[in-house]
Amino acid sequence: MVLKVILFYYYMQFFKLYCDAESRDRIPLCNDTLELCLSYLLESRSNPNISYTIFNDNLEGEFRETLHDITTITQFHNGEKHGYFFSYRGDELISEGYYQHGLKHGVFKEYAVGSVKRYVNDKLEGEVSEYDTKNKCLILTTVLRGIEEGLKAIYIDAKIRELVDMHMGLEHGVHIGFHDNGQVKFIANRAYGKLHGKYLEFEEDGKLRLKYNYIHDKFEGPTYVWENDSVTVRYFSNGKNNGESIIIKNNRLHMIRTYENCMLHGPAYIWYTNGNLAAYREYAYNEKHGNSFRWEKTGKIISIHEYDMGEVIFAYGPPEPSEPKPKHNSDYESELSDGSDLDS
Repeated sequence: MVLKVILFYYYMQFFKLYCDAESRDRIPLCNDTLELCLSYLLESRSNPNISYTIFNDNLEGEFRETLHDITTITQFHNGEKHGYFFSYRGDELISEGYYQHGLKHGVFKEYAVGSVKRYVNDKLEGEVSEYDTKNKCLILTTVLRGIEEGLKAIYIDAKIRELVDMHMGLEHGVHIGFHDNGQVKFIANRAYGKLHGKYLEFEEDGKLRLKYNYIHDKFEGPTYVWENDSVTVRYFSNGKNNGESIIIKNNRLHMIRTYENCMLHGPAYIWYTNGNLAAYREYAYNEKHGNSFRWEKTGKIISIHEYDMGEVIFAYGPPEPSEPKPKHNSDYESELSDGSDLDS
């Protein structure tokens, strides 16, 4: 009772100062304590949706605030969040947690999105369940001293979509993705966030579609791409297409091109479906350079050309059809003709 009388007395003194100040367009403040207490009293007077207690210049006890339809209740001690925290929408509890000396310490739950997080001195610790609103997925992971460590699982619409090993907060180890039907979509190996090792990708029916090998996020060695009735094999070194690129269709050799640092450099061959050679060309740094021959399916010669860095210096027969010029240092040759222009 005595405390209430003292608080009421100080409140009336502050209120009188405030009323006097309004007539002088200023608030006389004698020290920081008066300024702090008066600011809280004025805010509470103008906003009935906020309630709190000031003790020894600091927030103390329960701080309650209602904004729109959300009410939050937080415990304070010596001006710091210390104790329980609750958030309500009407009578529905939507989140709760616990603070210790201003730091999150304990389990924090967000019921609307199914998020469960455990903190130790403001750092995530242990198993974490979190809903990613941007990607609309549920993430289950394990955290050690605020850093992801161990297996991480990602769910969309209650279906598993990804499993990945984490180390020091980075993807490190096996990374598996899944199709909507539950079939494996890809299997990758990672080292500290980068693709490193074998990478396999599968169709929804389980058929293998891609087979790569990476070293620190760069292609290395042979890569395989299966599409319909064809398979393409390319050879890489330090992320660049080096060596032969081979396309096999319907179990028959269809095309061979030679690359150096992702540029056509060396001989190129294309075969008809009957097995006869359709064309032979020579390249130097993405330019036709040297001899170029074209044949009919029967084996009869169609044309003979000789080039000097893209310029025709000898021609026999009809001119060759134009070929799209590949981009310099492109990882793939999708912009080039697949040889169908010669398969006629």
